[in-house]
Amino acid sequence: MKYYKSRSIKVTIIKMTMVFTLILSVSISSICFISFESLLKNSLQLSTSSNLKLIMNSFTSNMTDVQTLARWCSMNYTLANYLTNEDDDKKISLEAWNRLSEEYRNNLAYYYIERVVVSNFEGKYLQATSRSTTKATKISEHIQESSYFDELYNDFTFKWVGLLPNDIGDNTKDLIIPIIRPIYNKSSPDKIGWVYISVTSNILTDALKLYSIPSDSKVYLTIEDKTYLIDNGKFSLTNDLDDVVSLNKKTAKSTIRTIRTESGKKETLVTYTSNLSGWSLSQTISASVFNKQKSMYIFIILLIIGIVMLLGVLLLIDLNRKINRPIYKIKKKLECVAKGDFSIDKEIEWDNELGTIGIGINKLSGDIAELINDKIQDEKERQSLEYQMLLSQINPHFLYNTLNSIKWMATIQNATGIAEMTTSLSRLMKSVSKDTNQIISIQQELDLLNNYFIIQKYRYGGTIRLDIHVIDEDLYQCQIPKFTLQPMVENAIFHGIEPKGSVGKIIITIDSLDDQTIQITIEDNGIGLSEEQISSILATNDNSSSGLFKKIGINNVNQRIRYAFGDNYGLQFHSKEGEYTIITILLPKLITPPA
Repeated sequence: MKYYKSRSIKVTIIKMTMVFTLILSVSISSICFISFESLLKNSLQLSTSSNLKLIMNSFTSNMTDVQTLARWCSMNYTLANYLTNEDDDKKISLEAWNRLSEEYRNNLAYYYIERVVVSNFEGKYLQATSRSTTKATKISEHIQESSYFDELYNDFTFKWVGLLPNDIGDNTKDLIIPIIRPIYNKSSPDKIGWVYISVTSNILTDALKLYSIPSDSKVYLTIEDKTYLIDNGKFSLTNDLDDVVSLNKKTAKSTIRTIRTESGKKETLVTYTSNLSGWSLSQTISASVFNKQKSMYIFIILLIIGIVMLLGVLLLIDLNRKINRPIYKIKKKLECVAKGDFSIDKEIEWDNELGTIGIGINKLSGDIAELINDKIQDEKERQSLEYQMLLSQINPHFLYNTLNSIKWMATIQNATGIAEMTTSLSRLMKSVSKDTNQIISIQQELDLLNNYFIIQKYRYGGTIRLDIHVIDEDLYQCQIPKFTLQPMVENAIFHGIEPKGSVGKIIITIDSLDDQTIQITIEDNGIGLSEEQISSILATNDNSSSGLFKKIGINNVNQRIRYAFGDNYGLQFHSKEGEYTIITILLPKLITPPA
């Protein structure tokens, strides 16, 4: 019967593995077939957007350099001086031309600037051109008479009118991007002339040459409200982008849309917008590239399915080999534990999940053995503790009665010091044994301190003095942890005044720091403390046998205050070696409720 159960578990594992593998394969196939098309489109769109970004960034960088040249011409003192000079001084003219030529040839976009003309409205002008460009005559009048001059000249910033024929160049078939900006007077905001810059269309086509464009993909350039189809370096106006079917995705710089071209075909269009106002570059997604990657994805899907099936078979073999034997050994070990054998069996601690169970069984065996030993030891200690408690049970009333008897005998014999010490000790003992409150009033704490100090005063023969100043009577009813002041005074006596070997004084001042805080200072004129001694006192408890309580040290007091009221309260030390020590205690101002 047991053998049948073992085999049934094995069969169950095999069935579950096979079902899991089949479900996983079908799920992966379904998910991949459903999502791969979207993933492919997103990948192509992202790749296209990145390529357009590189092209537009290169173009924008060059156009920014051209704009920099235009701004320089608008504000340059030398050019303004030339345009306003009425004497036609050749020295001024030569200086202006040299300065313009130098700036023109040093510009990073020099290769794409066909011509730079600086002129006033009376026809006086300078021009700098590339080596392959002829210097046309009457160019100032020709530019001013152009249809776009007033539009570009009067605009507040750079205005774009699109790609225009080069009417004043050597090859009128070439397209240029005209830029016209006003030139300002050197000493006033008045306009005294203008600068004309013609930029060749190569500034864009050269960037496109570095980018491989599939034959069935189209590239469009949009300048303000004009759209150009770029084909083999040629620009032609088109309305392909006017019919937008849907907006698929939009980010700060990129836009993905579905458009219907003039031929009626729907295509996915990726557009990247330049930092130059009104400029953008668009490209349609290539169907051939998509189909090619689609075939590759189908192959990858089939490969994944095959790998999953193979892994399922290997998993089945591995489970069949690794599960039956470990389960049998774990079962035998549990039978031994049930019979009282708590020995550790390292053979069941494999490096897998079953090994974790084996480690747990070994730990359980060890814990049971340790628990039995601890139980025996605890029983022995309990019997010993009961015996010691019987020895230490002294009736507190017997102790108080004895101290009272000593007090009355001392009073009868006129030994007032002994009577006073005995009374103080009796009160201290009664407070310790009967009053279990951990938080008491400052009045009660001062009473405990006075009882303690009376004993110390007689011990040191009156060589120490304690002065207590409570600034406000209401402070007597504020809360303080029990036995807070006694360890402070004890520390001042034992570590400050006693080593000094002379008369000592301790001053305790209780005052309000603010409406929420009480400040208690304990000052002594002892030998003082070093920084190392202060750190040591705050870090460890002083369990000296000479103190009233072994377990209540300065660090203990500090910790009790923090535990009771928070980290904003506690002890602070200020000391000067050989002169004094001041301990400051900060407490919250809390009134002790009436008993």
